[in-house]
Amino acid sequence: MRYEVRIEKVFIVFGVLVVIIMVSGCATFDYVWWKAWPESVKPWVYVTALDVPLACHTLGFDPDRTKGRINACAQWRHEGCLVVLPSDAPRWLIEHEERHCEGWVHD
Repeated sequence: MRYEVRIEKVFIVFGVLVVIIMVSGCATFDYVWWKAWPESVKPWVYVTALDVPLACHTLGFDPDRTKGRINACAQWRHEGCLVVLPSDAPRWLIEHEERHCEGWVHD
C-alpha cells in the first residue's frame, strides 16, 4: 500500500503544532525569575480591562521598561494583589501574573 503526503498538509500540521506550543506557554521568554518577597495575602483581585496597557500604566508600570509590551500586570502588596488582564487572557498569562502575586519578579 502506498501512502502519499502532500506538502501542504505537512505545513498545515507544522503550523498547528507551532500555535499549540505558543498558546500553551512553552515559548521561551527573555527574563529570569527570582523570589523577591512572600506571597501576597489572598484573595487576589482580578480585573479585566479593555485597554490593559493604559490600566497598567495608570498603576505605575512603565512601558519603556517592558520593551513597549504590557499584556497584563499584577500589583503586589502584602495585604493583597491586584491582577489586570485582558478579557481573553490565555492561561499562561494568568499564571505569569499570579507568580508576581506569589512574590516572584523578573528583569
